Amino acid sequence: MTDHEDSLTESKLCRNCSVLSFNDAEIGGVELRMPEGECVLGFAEGLPLPQEGKRKVRLEYNMSDMLPHLQNLQRSSQAGCNFCGALRDSTQERGWTGSAEIKFDLWYVWSAVEPSAACGLQVLLVDLQIRSRTTDNFKHEDTLLFQIDCTQEKCMSWLGTKASPRKYPICSQNISWIKQEFDRCAEHGCLAASSDFVPARLVDVGTNDRDCLRLVNTSHTPTSNLQYATLSYCWGNAQEAKHQLRTTSINFEQHSTTIAFSQLTRLVQDSVAVARALSIRYLWIDALCIVQDDVHDWTLESGRMDQIYANSHVTICVPTASSCLEGFLSRPKPIAIPFVSKIRPDVCGTLSLRYQAVKDDTGFPESADLHPVYLDIARGGPWSTRAWTYQEEQLSMRRIYFGRSNIHFDCGNRAISEPGNGDVSRHFNCVRESIVECRESQDAASFYDLWDDVIHGYVHRSATNIMDMFPALSGLARTMANEIDDTYVAGLWMNDLPRGLLWSSSDADKDWLQFSKQMTLNREKDYIGPSWSWASFYYHDYEYPDFSAGAATGGAVTSGSHERLETHFRSECQDLTAWTIPHSPKLNAFGRIKHGEMHVLAKIRASPLEWTRHRPLRPLFKRWIARLDDLTVACAIDFAVADSHPSFVVQNAYMLLLASSHGNTPKWSDKTCGINADHSTTYATTSAQDAQATGSDAEFSSLLGTSGPDRGELPERNAWGLLVHPTSGYNEYFRFGVFRIASRDGGLLHFEQQPYTFVKVI
Repeated sequence: MTDHEDSLTESKLCRNCSVLSFNDAEIGGVELRMPEGECVLGFAEGLPLPQEGKRKVRLEYNMSDMLPHLQNLQRSSQAGCNFCGALRDSTQERGWTGSAEIKFDLWYVWSAVEPSAACGLQVLLVDLQIRSRTTDNFKHEDTLLFQIDCTQEKCMSWLGTKASPRKYPICSQNISWIKQEFDRCAEHGCLAASSDFVPARLVDVGTNDRDCLRLVNTSHTPTSNLQYATLSYCWGNAQEAKHQLRTTSINFEQHSTTIAFSQLTRLVQDSVAVARALSIRYLWIDALCIVQDDVHDWTLESGRMDQIYANSHVTICVPTASSCLEGFLSRPKPIAIPFVSKIRPDVCGTLSLRYQAVKDDTGFPESADLHPVYLDIARGGPWSTRAWTYQEEQLSMRRIYFGRSNIHFDCGNRAISEPGNGDVSRHFNCVRESIVECRESQDAASFYDLWDDVIHGYVHRSATNIMDMFPALSGLARTMANEIDDTYVAGLWMNDLPRGLLWSSSDADKDWLQFSKQMTLNREKDYIGPSWSWASFYYHDYEYPDFSAGAATGGAVTSGSHERLETHFRSECQDLTAWTIPHSPKLNAFGRIKHGEMHVLAKIRASPLEWTRHRPLRPLFKRWIARLDDLTVACAIDFAVADSHPSFVVQNAYMLLLASSHGNTPKWSDKTCGINADHSTTYATTSAQDAQATGSDAEFSSLLGTSGPDRGELPERNAWGLLVHPTSGYNEYFRFGVFRIASRDGGLLHFEQQPYTFVKVI
């Protein structure tokens, strides 16, 4: 018996589902000879090349049913159809509860998963078309995906499918392959740097004796050449996490003697099995290696994540498990579909269809990435959306991802997927590797650009406890601090503040009253960060203007393959500094903070009173616009205004000038602003407050006007800064947005007569 599923019994299919066994001649297929001499399935109009995207072939599938019970599929499944059973289970997994009619559209998709590869049969897509009782037409609501693979070489070559994974994830062949990858790492230098560091505690997984586990204090253990693995996973929701075995001050001594294997959750049991199979004696698991009810220990150990993961021999990542209760070493049985080519009768085999669970509502549009690595890691479960797992992945030197049906290995040199037959799959560049590139470039500003990328990837994630916003990033912050001569302040860097402060977000959910109240109360118990930090609220969106980071630049700057829209950036303020008070400066100076302030000598002037909604084609801090001395100023705000309100008013607001740049300054005409003049609702508040959304229907052209002709006497620099509102303190403000004034609309001229004033922003 082999570890491959090359002797699969063909799945039973009903008449409807028999279309899965397709006729390659009837779908327009032809025999094409590749330059290498290999014959492959093409199509009459020519082989679809990678740059042409995907080719979808619709199957003549006729099945409809009623949600939520799907009784037609249930009856067919009970009669023996394996695909109807899989289709019913996967549809119900998507959580539809209301009564509605549903029909299924099936598509085989040919695509190229690698830039240099030819198109091949990769997936089966199932579009869910749903019609509720209140609608006449079906609407595409969701898409299910089944990955396709094959074991027969001739069939794989003809259809361009990928090789089947092995039946057992940690079979001898897979373990041998992974160990070979470890050996290659020694050759191409992506092992962890030589270090004496080991975590304070590790789980000794022993041998294959199920109950031979214990918690060891590494200060009492010889650490020379000690290898340990780390685990990156999701605990799950509160109810699921209750089942997680944890080390506490009560059971610490017991765990130091023995840890019962049977008390571990399925996911942790599987991780122990992986460590043992890889001959790695020690395993770091947060729930067991940190004393969970000891605040001092939790703060100290969570602040060492950069060292814990960077010095790990390998990190075991479980992206497809929703919680610690789910194992990852039991692979679901695929649907086995017979295939015999009508064009080349000597080509035959069995196609395996494997349902790819996707834990989001994005679906699979035409542009969807169908790469197996992406599907397993980025779309496979909540792991890729959790705050703590971000730095765990980014800081690790080597990672093994256990997907739904495949194992993926990734290091600083390459990535490869099971069965490890030499086909290099996509490599996800991680921060540690990007740092090396920045170091080699000898461009200090590149580190700040990299940090922008880090934050952009991080803010889209969520944490069970929002107070973990900075602790869950502290390992990456410490790693960056070791590379640059700079001070970390509330998610930003001191030398980059003139630019770093100009972040914006478009997903605020608090209105002005809620926002301003939180900014002024400044309560330590629920304090995340100062108003000028992107972490001040739990935003899930983050962007900067497209100009270079770091110090002032003297020429056009490129980012990747494009020239930046904003160049020659420079500071327009003096003595800009910021500071924070960490909760535990000795335990984790990069973790949670109590308070933060920004001090600056800057020019400040009154802000426009009324701002009007603007929907530009290319949003660049132009979400709201206002009149200022007969010219236009644009801004993005940190609080929410209902979509039904075309404008808002902020009383007693100011513009704090921070920086300037050269850049793209197109005129904003009525046609580019996309404001709906039909809105007439007024948003009023019940208390005396400074902001309100308005429904003023003043003549739009009168409100906006147009920028006048280019004036040679005006400084040709765009002005950038913060929108701030005073608190009760002397010269003290909180941030509520950012502004931009184009050079042709006056730019720096609006601040020319303003003196430098000391300003404190909390």
